[in-house]
Amino acid sequence: MLALLLWIGSSFIVPVVFRDSPVELPELVVLFRYFLIVIVANVLTLLFSSVSSGLQRLDLTNMMSGFTILFGAGLGGFCYFAMGLRGSSTGKSVLRF
Repeated sequence: MLALLLWIGSSFIVPVVFRDSPVELPELVVLFRYFLIVIVANVLTLLFSSVSSGLQRLDLTNMMSGFTILFGAGLGGFCYFAMGLRGSSTGKSVLRF
């Protein structure tokens, strides 16, 4: 719910928080929204990991940990191809889902 409110209000929040940034405002709004996707995906991953650990389904927990490592490697690939900050945030949001 909070992420949805931040997504809707990102056009108003970003100019206030990043008022002296040399990056253009539309680019900052896009990056802010990408990082919201990353944060929501991370919270959901931790939630499901905790549930599967509580159920003592270590096979599922280990699979989630493995996927996290693969996602990190994929993020490194986005950064390696010189896509900059936008590539990094795109990689995080794409690879989380």
